[in-house]
Amino acid sequence: MGHRPRRNALMADPIYHPFAGVTFAQWWSILAQNKFRIHEARKFAFLTAKSIKNSFEALDEARQYGEQIASHQIKQPPIFIVGHWRSGTTHLENILCKDPAFGYLNVIQSIYPYSFLTQGDTYARRFVQTKRYMDNVALAAQSPSEEEVALAVLAPGSFWHGYYFPGRMDDYFDRYVLFKDIDNAELTRWRNSYDYLLRKLSFAQHGKPLILKNPPNTSRIAVLKAMYPDAKFIHIHRNPYEVFVSRMAQFDKAVLKKALQPITQGEWQARSLRYYVDMMAAHLEQRQGLPAHQYVEVSFDELRRAPMATIDRIYSQLQIQSFNTAQEPIKAYLDTLGGYEQNQYQMDKALTDRIYQHWHRTIDLWGYQP
Repeated sequence: MGHRPRRNALMADPIYHPFAGVTFAQWWSILAQNKFRIHEARKFAFLTAKSIKNSFEALDEARQYGEQIASHQIKQPPIFIVGHWRSGTTHLENILCKDPAFGYLNVIQSIYPYSFLTQGDTYARRFVQTKRYMDNVALAAQSPSEEEVALAVLAPGSFWHGYYFPGRMDDYFDRYVLFKDIDNAELTRWRNSYDYLLRKLSFAQHGKPLILKNPPNTSRIAVLKAMYPDAKFIHIHRNPYEVFVSRMAQFDKAVLKKALQPITQGEWQARSLRYYVDMMAAHLEQRQGLPAHQYVEVSFDELRRAPMATIDRIYSQLQIQSFNTAQEPIKAYLDTLGGYEQNQYQMDKALTDRIYQHWHRTIDLWGYQP
């Protein structure tokens, strides 16, 4: 018998299921896409009831702020942190968000994108500070989050829909991460949903430049560049062998917690191997031609070994002017990480051979070893 997982805010209170902010129309639409095949009765009941409440809250917020959000313009180019899952994007985001010059999307805002202006404080008061269930990173209501959580609520499709309905995970990945087999009308709806989120966040942050972290954006560079021509991109990569094992460790700790349908560990492994290949191939192609002041690449090892020098290089190359004022709060944050314990992983030769067979392109490109 397996041990019972440690409870935290995301499990102890179902209000913090990542899909807890969905409206009834979106919830029913996603259910219909998946032919109402759902194997979690308790989550289904909670999300259905919550979606009705969310719909009224969304209408109220739209009534109060709709015109202001619609007319708000993003005047500062957004900065996108990209990188495959488990590559260090969260660590980098947590560092950069200590710069007071930036605005960012927090946990509550990502779960409740339709109502965080009017209901955000209420939901935040109920949140219990904890650690993320897939690793040891501290998590609070105001912790930086990622847009994909919000896009599952706002957009016609999101990779997080694949977490909730793993029976169609491949389809959600191909259509909404790679934008394969998606028609112009649906892509326009997706773009409008994303832009709504960023305009609303910019409005809430009083026009500050936004620092945004979202792994699926790793293969969306071309679309994001078309939407925000002056956007800046920070790509972080990590030893692919470590990425794979860390991604597999998410199965019990994260994937099953979110899923509303069954998924096996073998399915998760096969999909993860394929998604990495396709995501990185798209990224390497789409980054070509980006000027140096709009794209910088760092490694997780570099960031871990020399964080301040790495951040200095990022600011310098992207021509971000706030490094002098950011140094003190960033250093203070880094000093708090002394007790952080990174998960440790073991790999045998059969596993490393399999990883290399699939991911040799980036392993060779960046010179990584098992």
